[in-house]
Amino acid sequence: MKFQDIEKLANRIKFPKFLNRILVNMQFQDAESIASQLSQPDFRKENFINYMFMKEYVINDLVQARHSKEIFFSRYHEFFWCEPNLVSPVKHLSTGDLVTYTNQHGESYANHRILSFFQKPNGEVYLFLDIRDCFKPVSITDITLQKGYVGLTCAEDFDALEIAYQYNALPLYIQLDREKRQSAMQA
Repeated sequence: MKFQDIEKLANRIKFPKFLNRILVNMQFQDAESIASQLSQPDFRKENFINYMFMKEYVINDLVQARHSKEIFFSRYHEFFWCEPNLVSPVKHLSTGDLVTYTNQHGESYANHRILSFFQKPNGEVYLFLDIRDCFKPVSITDITLQKGYVGLTCAEDFDALEIAYQYNALPLYIQLDREKRQSAMQA
């Protein structure tokens, strides 16, 4: 769904904008400031900044992140959980923190939340993020803590995000998972 379509839809249905604003920390950070903090090798700064200026991309990525978060907590959470206070190297991080992840190819993904921590027997600490259905452990060295959302510039962007989430097609595996949980609760 395109950003312009979301705005038209919002005007038609008179979405109660205050509901989403209450629940969301509306701090913003510009793309250049987070790009200047990223120090991973092969970081593709120009690509990152271009993507962060495309609101449609940012909103769709955040919708996918919500889907990823839902599936992670319904299927995988109990296998990969470690209390942050038990993991000494990450005292500055906690679940729910907003971070930018940079992969080994230099591609960076902003506006993702830490879902869980995982500590290997050798003491290395990894994180799980809400990145597009990819539940692989991410090294702490591959993330940068954000001060606010990148690519979103005002409260109305959060309203557009909420509308996109409500009217975007729900992935089949999430539909099946919801049905499975609902039938288990009824039994």
